[in-house]
Amino acid sequence: MQFSPRLIQILFLLINTEEHIPAATLAKHIQSSKRTVFRELSYIDRQLAAYGLILDTRSKKGICIIGEEAGKKRLLDRLERSGIKVPQNREERCNQLIQELLWQEEPNKLYAYAAKFQVSDTTISKDLERVEPWFQKNHITIIKKTGVGIYLEYEEPDYRKACMRYIFQNMDDPFSVLCDLADEDIPQKVSASIQMAGSAKLNNMAKISCTDLMIYFCIMIHRIRRDRSILSAVPLTREGRRSSDFSLAIRLIEVLSQMFQLEISEPELTHLYIYLKGIKPQHMNDDISESSFYDLECLIFQMIHQYDQGIAFQLKHDEILIKGLLAHLRPTIVRIQYEIGIHNPFQDEVMSEYPRFTERRKMPSGCWKTPWD
Repeated sequence: MQFSPRLIQILFLLINTEEHIPAATLAKHIQSSKRTVFRELSYIDRQLAAYGLILDTRSKKGICIIGEEAGKKRLLDRLERSGIKVPQNREERCNQLIQELLWQEEPNKLYAYAAKFQVSDTTISKDLERVEPWFQKNHITIIKKTGVGIYLEYEEPDYRKACMRYIFQNMDDPFSVLCDLADEDIPQKVSASIQMAGSAKLNNMAKISCTDLMIYFCIMIHRIRRDRSILSAVPLTREGRRSSDFSLAIRLIEVLSQMFQLEISEPELTHLYIYLKGIKPQHMNDDISESSFYDLECLIFQMIHQYDQGIAFQLKHDEILIKGLLAHLRPTIVRIQYEIGIHNPFQDEVMSEYPRFTERRKMPSGCWKTPWD
């Protein structure tokens, strides 16, 4: 998880002494209040545990980090690598500002962002205006309240989708961005949980879906740990609850609950079920019944006819093409329906290498368009 600048200062002070330091002394060093000190330290226990360290807080004595010197040295190395990188331009600054707003646990003042990015309050105000459409697109509102600070207002499912969209903006290495959000123990345990579930569907996931599901689980566990569970369930039909995807969702919830010692709610289960329906397979299974895919096949034939009437007959009888489109479109439609992000690392390459396809996308209103339109 990313350490805030204030938390880094506090940890440097605590790790370099064997004595308890009063909260008032820590507050004076970071030029803040005792309340801020305790807020910064409120979620640090799990991070310290990864280094074999414990935060010891005693009344009338203060705060101290207890543990072996080897663990303290490892943490010290981590803190030294966590130096804040000041954005070099407006684009970098706005991108980092989105991350700060998403990751922050409490309202933050305008001057705090200005100090962190080494710009004026006026510049940060303008940056907030620039990033506001990104949040609005994700159904999140930036609240600026005098005397309180800046914070986000949202429904939990929308917040998680926004986090995933932000993480996948860095398609080269989304896990590097995730590491700033999730507790250090989460990714490894999530990976082990997926393996323990022992599902043929999970084993047949496309690479991007595997990464996608890993990040989904990491965000889910991170939020549940902070008492930010989803409260509203997705309405499911009787057929949906009898499906193999729902059974897999139950199995995954059971494994994750045991692995993280957490109680995971029914609403979380229903949202996971929808997410599993949106997983893209690496290979389409051969045991597809025509009835279950009839409507989707009709849609595919319409798309082919609209794309090029001259070769439509040949394309409609290309079994490999039709199976590939079925494998791609079924989860894609689910993702569009529930506003789950579609992450395509090859989109720019496809648009560059196949300009004729690009032209086909520019069709009159009402005609077929690709999922990212």
